[in-house]
Amino acid sequence: PTKRDAVVFAGNYTSTASLDACSVTVNAGAAVTFLTGHSLRVGENITVNATGSLTIDSGAALVQYTKHAVNTGNVIVKRNSTNMIHNDYTAWSSPVANQNLLAFSPNTLTNRFYQYLFTGTTTPTAYQSVVPSTNTFTLAKGYMIRVNNNWTLTPAVYNGQFTGTPYNGTITYAVGQGYNLLGNPYASPISAYRFLITNPKVNAIYYWTHTVAAVAGAFPQNNYASYTTLGGTASAAGGAIPNDEINVGQGFFIQAAAAYTVTFENELREDAATTTQFFKSTNAVSENQEAEKHRIWLNLNDGTKSFNQILLGYTPNATDGIDNKIDGKMLDTSKTMLYNLIENNEYVIQGKGLPFSDEDTVKLGLKVTEASNFEINIQQVDGLFENQDVFVKDNYTNAIHNLKEGSYYFISQTGTFNDRFEILYKKTTKDIAISSTNAVDVLVKNNELTIQSYQSAIASVEVYDVLGKVIFSKNGINNKQFNTNQIKASKQALILKIQLENGEVVTKKIIM
Repeated sequence: PTKRDAVVFAGNYTSTASLDACSVTVNAGAAVTFLTGHSLRVGENITVNATGSLTIDSGAALVQYTKHAVNTGNVIVKRNSTNMIHNDYTAWSSPVANQNLLAFSPNTLTNRFYQYLFTGTTTPTAYQSVVPSTNTFTLAKGYMIRVNNNWTLTPAVYNGQFTGTPYNGTITYAVGQGYNLLGNPYASPISAYRFLITNPKVNAIYYWTHTVAAVAGAFPQNNYASYTTLGGTASAAGGAIPNDEINVGQGFFIQAAAAYTVTFENELREDAATTTQFFKSTNAVSENQEAEKHRIWLNLNDGTKSFNQILLGYTPNATDGIDNKIDGKMLDTSKTMLYNLIENNEYVIQGKGLPFSDEDTVKLGLKVTEASNFEINIQQVDGLFENQDVFVKDNYTNAIHNLKEGSYYFISQTGTFNDRFEILYKKTTKDIAISSTNAVDVLVKNNELTIQSYQSAIASVEVYDVLGKVIFSKNGINNKQFNTNQIKASKQALILKIQLENGEVVTKKIIM
């Protein structure tokens, strides 16, 4: 068939490829299924007669072109989640009319269907379980829904299924000042890039990913992935980096500076073959290529967990200031995080203009809620950064480290530090003449001692008590970082004598 043909299904049919049609009719008794990777592309109306069925499998797509086409009858749209465990939440949105909330997730506790109120300023005032489970999904609205109450701790996919008349054409949704939870209203993926371009007041998209589990009811790390026209960032290193598609059934957040109306159009819709990503999920980066882009993805980690990821890139029409749709703010600023610093505000995504100059410097900020030893590393690069050095300069220690050669390790106490880090692209003569006044940091955490040298490797360590007795010593370390839990904690003052391989001796006082 071609887009000019009207297709009538009189019997059972399972797709072997994508299909184009002017209109589609499924007769009574016929069962039609479009499999993963296949698209049903329809110019005009879709009619599913009583006792007939049209099923769009998870990973398939129903794409319509005419805004004023009238759909009749129910379509089944399947959407598999990524692996979830007990108490996990996913942001869902319905691609069909009259889908009941509880019918979609029948074993979820009835008080675990949440809407997000843009007027809320804290988690309890924003997420409110005031949505009766007997309600239906509101068009283009996202809902946070907890997994079935009988779900196990073994990660497993939830096989979501929506049943109703598929939405089509121009769809609008009114948002209020603050963060709003929306959702893809179509039975096909939509372009996140074109969604941003279509809606001038929307600057960034945020996805709840739940890559880090809750501890005692609280989430210790940032669980939001982000996307702008420059690209996407994962919620935490190792999570999914958003690509250009918002998948079927996917809920997402936007931030509104004032009340306005968001618009979805058929022109945003994509074929099935262009995407496999659904949050929470992992997928290779696949970006819209409308503009030239040269990008660096940076991660902040410590020895046991990942904190967040940021994106820095160079693209046409970007500036050193705030650029709508290119720069993206940090959604959650309450956790330990690394961030781009633009006009003294925290950004997860920063774009800068072309042409690129290796004389450029970029300020990074750091927030630490619990003292620890950390590392900054490159997740990936593209464009000119495939062959360009990327240095991080630590203004507190005067260390300059090439991130292309490996992670930069450092120790930080709690606080907000907007003057500590910069990204450089080359070393100058003045950068090489480094003072070592603050060249060594020490940290005591969970009865473990960490020593971090920023310039010269550590040769040996001696630990003295207040009486001058050596209670611990270690030679032949030959590394910039040294960790030990062999010093017995007794809540006393201790003196560290740290011999560096360049001949310097550094003395530090600690309490263990």
